[in-house]
Amino acid sequence: MIFVHGCFWHLRDDLKKLQIGNFE
Repeated sequence: MIFVHGCFWHLRDDLKKLQIGNFE
C-alpha cells in the first residue's frame, strides 16, 4: 500500500511539472 501510494504521488508530481511546462 505504501509503495503504491508513493508511486501515485510521484505520478502527480510529474503531471504538475508537465502542466507547468505547458503554461510556460
